[in-house]
Amino acid sequence: MKDIITVWETQKRYFNNEIFYISVLIGIGLGILNAYLDTFIFYSGAETFIDFLIIKVPTTEAFARTLVLALFTVFGYLFSKKYYQLEDNKILLEYSLNKSPEPIYWLDKKGDFFYVNHSAAESLGYSVDELLLLNTFNLHRHDNTYTKELWENRWELLQRKRFLRFETQHVKKNGSLIDVEIMANFVTHKKQEYFVAFARDISEQKIKEQEVLRLNKQL
Repeated sequence: MKDIITVWETQKRYFNNEIFYISVLIGIGLGILNAYLDTFIFYSGAETFIDFLIIKVPTTEAFARTLVLALFTVFGYLFSKKYYQLEDNKILLEYSLNKSPEPIYWLDKKGDFFYVNHSAAESLGYSVDELLLLNTFNLHRHDNTYTKELWENRWELLQRKRFLRFETQHVKKNGSLIDVEIMANFVTHKKQEYFVAFARDISEQKIKEQEVLRLNKQL
């Protein structure tokens, strides 16, 4: 009994939602429409439309209406289940990306941000909404060599190789610079192409490297 209750609790939301209700209503509506049309063709002695709809329904008509309702009920359940499973996967993916300690950026071909996670926004001192209004050129506004042509060449290179690893600097909202290592993947999603970058802050590593170089020069 406990197992049955557990199964029902799991399945309940697939029935208790708008998608399922609309499918059932469509099935009922088609049955009523069918009865309405048939009253003009096969009246069968029914005194009122309600008689033909519910009371004096011919066996073949009752079967047809029941079959239509059953089909739409099953369709409503399956469509509802698929929809909520996709929503669950989307929520889990979004949660996983936002909990990632490393900044993640999705950029389109123009260099505009399509998606950024919370770590990306925090590392640059922006909110997620603020960062989504910017583009790759805003993160390199300190660098005069970072041109549209450079971005297009990098996009084409990533498109060919599918993966790139390189180092660069990003400018934060307050104007300070951070050194980052970028691991970029080329991703196609819903027929759209994206530059998906995972950024790792290597500022401390760069400071240590500079210190080592300075000591080597002294020696």
